[in-house]
Order: sequence, then C-alpha cells, then structure tokens
Amino acid sequence: VKDKKRILHIGKILAENQLSDISIYTIKKDYSGLESLQTINTASLNPRGWALNQVDSSIFDDTTIIKKKENYRLDNTFLDPQVLEVAIIEPTQLSAKELNKLIKQQSDNQINTKKYELIYWKRFSIPLSALVMLIIAMPFLFGSSRGGGAGQRVFIGIVVGIVFYLANRMINELGIVYGFSPFLSAFLPTALFFILGIITLNRIR
Repeated sequence: VKDKKRILHIGKILAENQLSDISIYTIKKDYSGLESLQTINTASLNPRGWALNQVDSSIFDDTTIIKKKENYRLDNTFLDPQVLEVAIIEPTQLSAKELNKLIKQQSDNQINTKKYELIYWKRFSIPLSALVMLIIAMPFLFGSSRGGGAGQRVFIGIVVGIVFYLANRMINELGIVYGFSPFLSAFLPTALFFILGIITLNRIR
C-alpha cells in the first residue's frame, strides 16, 4: 500500500483489523533515498487506534543510522482502515462506490488509476452490452430465409457474439496498454456493435 511518502508492505493479513510482518519504507521528500525503515511484528486495530507490537525503527541521515526499538506503541496514523479494506479485495469484486474511493486514494498517491477506472466504467457498459447483443441478434431472427437456413443464421449469430466478446476484451486491454481513456475503452466496443446492429436492422426492413 502506498500512502503519500510511505510504502507499506504487509506480510500477512490475519483479519481486517489484525496484521503481521509489516515493513514501512518512508521516502525522502526529494526522492533521493530512504528517510526511515520500520518493521512491525503485529498490528491490531482497536477503538483508540492501531496497537503496534515489537517496532524496530531505522532513521537514515547523511552520515549515520539511528536505531530505535519499542515493544508497544499506539499509533492513530499507521493506516486508514478504509484504505486497507479496499486494498485487500480484488478490484473486480468492489462496488462502484468502493472503486471510486480506491481511484481517489490511488490518484492522491500519484499511482496510475486507468486499470481501476476501466473496471469502474465497465460496471455501466456491461448492462448496455446485453441490450446491444439483443439488437445484434434480431437480424438473424427476423432476416429473410433466402439468405440461408435457420441453422446457418444461428451459427453466424454465434460467431458475431464471439467476435463482440473478443473485440470488447481486446479493446479494453489495448486501452490500458496504450493509455486510452478508460471511459472510451469501456464503451467503444458496445457503441460500435450498437451502430452495426442498427444498420443491419434497417437493411432487413
């Protein structure tokens, strides 16, 4: 987890409010190196804050390393519990509201958010895809039988559906790789196939 100048590595998450094997790397303001390193054996959240056990600190300056050991420390700034709650869940399993919170937190820490933005916008584009698939299927249901038998039209419809699915996935992934707008990457395949479906429907009227 990146939190401003700090990078937290959490070895084990025993529960949402209990962590162990933690390392905290604090970076200097000019990003020239480490300002300090802390290792924490266990951390547990209680109503007063985070209870940290067996805290070993190393503070680096230009010439020396200052070491400090604490058996116990109560810390209210250790980690925002909401940030931890969001960070331990796969982005695809988050709600739109939680994704929005994660995007804001990542953006505040100057972390690339395009992956999470794409997942966020797909929450809205996927329901539209079902409607588009229905529009695409209609020409094969109501088209003239002179263009081929029912079996042939069903087969072509299945192929078009597979192409739509693959195009959707491909444009989504290419959008992340080449830095396209997540909104555009999420809605472009749906928009293209919607236009194609409308044109095909008009041709069979």
